[in-house]
Amino acid sequence: IAQLKQELEKERVTVGRLQSTDLSLERFEKI
Repeated sequence: IAQLKQELEKERVTVGRLQSTDLSLERFEKI
């Protein structure tokens, strides 16, 4: 169970990073 939690946390971190990069890309495109 602990291992599953770690995997989920990793996925959340990667997803969060992707979302943040997408947002920054959108900002650059707007400029």
